Amino acid sequence: MLLNKFLKKLIQNDNIINDYTDTQVIINQGLAPIVALSNPSLTLQKADLLEQSKYINWQDKATVLFNQLDQNGIRFLVFKGFAYSYLLYDQKHIRPYSDIDILIDENDYKKTEKLFEELNYKRFPSRQGKFISYQNSFYHSDSSQTIIDLHWQINNRLEIHPYFQFTQLYQTSVEIKSPDFKFKSLNTIDAFLLACFHYHGHRPEDRKHIWLYDLALLWHDINTETQKECLKAAEIKQLSQIVDSLLSRLNKTFSLNIDLSQRKTSTSAVSYTHLRAHETGR
Repeated sequence: MLLNKFLKKLIQNDNIINDYTDTQVIINQGLAPIVALSNPSLTLQKADLLEQSKYINWQDKATVLFNQLDQNGIRFLVFKGFAYSYLLYDQKHIRPYSDIDILIDENDYKKTEKLFEELNYKRFPSRQGKFISYQNSFYHSDSSQTIIDLHWQINNRLEIHPYFQFTQLYQTSVEIKSPDFKFKSLNTIDAFLLACFHYHGHRPEDRKHIWLYDLALLWHDINTETQKECLKAAEIKQLSQIVDSLLSRLNKTFSLNIDLSQRKTSTSAVSYTHLRAHETGR
């Protein structure tokens, strides 16, 4: 399997991955395809093949869904796991995810839900969100494992909403194209900041190790000047403390040399580290 050089470096330098000895834990951490590269465990090899099979299913479903959203004039952004698999990983299946996260303008929600119904997606009645989670989950009637999380706010926390409005995110988004479909996703700065917030928004026992790979690859993907812009954006959006702690964690986990000296945390920045975004891990 071909991997880019930086991802190879992350795998080689990862000082935590060897602590996961139970195969089920490795799978739950989103690491099965990575560990299976060097581990002959039959369970992990099967898990890797399963991710490859799931990838094919996701591409089929995404082709229909994304094209229909476009044809119906519905603006949408894809973020988290599915988007990362295209943005950051040469081998798409190596980044497992359990659903596709889609963000839309709240004004388009009813139109989008009607389209989902026409495409045979059913809403989970027990996972509806109106004023708390700001998302609804849908599963395909022919494949209950095909789950779409439809968001009209980027995150469950009210404090972060003013800084990540759909219109602004869409205007500064990046377009990703495949042979069968195209979609827009968050630019790297927004993706990195939200990935940091998402990581800290979970209890330590609920965090997935693969999320650290996402963060390291996102940070590596931007040049020095853009990294400075990202740090400034973190300060403006009151996420500096979270970003600082994640950059430090990346250094420790992967033996990186991210320069933390350029950071001067604003004394007016609000700490979000105590907040827990009650959402399902991707």
